[in-house]
Amino acid sequence: MATFREDQMRTGWSRTRWLLVIGVLVAIAVAVVLLLVYSGGGGSGGGGGGY
Repeated sequence: MATFREDQMRTGWSRTRWLLVIGVLVAIAVAVVLLLVYSGGGGSGGGGGGY
């Protein structure tokens, strides 16, 4: 049972790790796009400061 649990944890960790990485990247991309749209208004305005 220990081996089964370890194998499941290993496979689960790898999958959840990839899902977490992808989710974080997508969240950052969405946040950047929203910030650009809200701050720029058009998306083609190159601003210097994000904060």
